[in-house]
Amino acid sequence: MVLMADKASDDGRGIYASKQTMADELDLSKQTVINTIKGLIGDGLLFEIGQRRCDTGHTVEYAINVDALSAMPPVGYEQKRAEKAESRKRPSPVKEVDRSTSATPTGQAALPKPLSKPFTPQSPQGAEGESRDIGDRTWGGMPGRTWNDGGKPKPKRRHRNRKSENANEAKPDVPVKAKASECEQSAALHDALLRALGEARYRQWLSNSALLGEGNCLTVIAPSENTKWWIERFGMENLASAGNQVLGRAFDHISVVVEAHG
Repeated sequence: MVLMADKASDDGRGIYASKQTMADELDLSKQTVINTIKGLIGDGLLFEIGQRRCDTGHTVEYAINVDALSAMPPVGYEQKRAEKAESRKRPSPVKEVDRSTSATPTGQAALPKPLSKPFTPQSPQGAEGESRDIGDRTWGGMPGRTWNDGGKPKPKRRHRNRKSENANEAKPDVPVKAKASECEQSAALHDALLRALGEARYRQWLSNSALLGEGNCLTVIAPSENTKWWIERFGMENLASAGNQVLGRAFDHISVVVEAHG
């Protein structure tokens, strides 16, 4: 119920996660999730409100009966915590002072209580403090400094360790010799990649590579190790999408190799 409440909107509706997804998040079996949902529906705490389409067909959308859930009694731990918080709010009884006898003898003024520690008057500021003040005033008067900067450490510079798709970017490669073996299907794949990646990234990373298809397998012959690294890290999804557009089906296997020179 806590997991479904986390996936629901404020009114308890909009729960459409698949049962396998919930089973994976809870580290349970799918059948356990199905049985638990049936139990919650049977108790009137959950109900179905429709279906939503997904890649595998459809998934059921649920909603939490917020009123029924709120009407349930709290568990023992929550009840004890509420009682403990309530007891803290109750004022403690005030002890009445016995005024039948006076603590101060008649005709004698009440004296203040002695100090727990002897009072030591502060000595005037010495030469050391005065020299420190002079230094502070000199430092605070430096160009670009204010009194609010005094004593504050300089902010540390953070060195950014970027590892992005441009980390291994190098000079543009020359086309591989294997491009002479490309066919019409290769040209169609290049056009699909140009549209998906944009001209700049396509010319930097894929225009000089050869795309050779054989059945349901695609071999990408790259001109350098840098290009091979980029394609394997960032371009595999675009290659698979291009195969779907050109062939109407996905490639069973995509491999990237570097053309051997010499």
